[in-house]
Amino acid sequence: MKQLGPNLWYGEREMVHNYRLFRSWLDQKEQEEKAELERKTPSARYWHFARKDWDRPWKNIAGMKNYFRMQEYGLLELEWVKQKSFPDLKNCQDFLVQIRSIYVVDLHQGKGVGRKILDDIKEVSEKSCCAVILFVCPFGFDSGNGLEMGISSWEELERVAFQEEREIIYKPKSFTGSISEFYRKAGFQNICLRGPDSAPLEGEIDPTKYEFVYLPKTISREHKEQLGDRLKIQLSKYCQCDNELIG
Repeated sequence: MKQLGPNLWYGEREMVHNYRLFRSWLDQKEQEEKAELERKTPSARYWHFARKDWDRPWKNIAGMKNYFRMQEYGLLELEWVKQKSFPDLKNCQDFLVQIRSIYVVDLHQGKGVGRKILDDIKEVSEKSCCAVILFVCPFGFDSGNGLEMGISSWEELERVAFQEEREIIYKPKSFTGSISEFYRKAGFQNICLRGPDSAPLEGEIDPTKYEFVYLPKTISREHKEQLGDRLKIQLSKYCQCDNELIG
């Protein structure tokens, strides 16, 4: 059988007929899958694309289904957003997904791996019309004596994080500032992510410096408007007290 042009084939009649039936079935299945995807909420679409397009080495292990291997040397953990965390955002679990953690193997930091991971995250955000939130809280792993260890390979990161389950060491606020700037340059913007269950803050700390959202151009007007008060940080009822402390 030989293709002569669009939908034009030459060969044995039965073979051509069967192939056309097969192509028709494929086209119908593709349309049905597309329609089903459009019926999903933005966050459900985000999870669909992430699980379909990204590497999931531990997808069959309980408790590790939301971890992804990104750009060969990066580890990403996503999390569903809970309505009780943001009571003023109606059905926020339908249009928000949270980045719980990102870690790039130390030996490959500063080489553009993190930026490529954010590009992947933003691409899925645009495809799904779903916003992505995160708290900047850089961390490392305890070497065993209270000091942070350096990770030199993906295999070492996998062992330290999931097999040895090393203690987490959080980096000082002085380091957090540079990471926040990294997210701003990547297209993320500050937002108030505090809520009724948020832990008390030190008076001199501006929480919004370390709280970010990526708003895709494709997000619906309704969902963008819901986030409006939180984007206008000085007006957000959950950050007003903190801002008064900051001056």
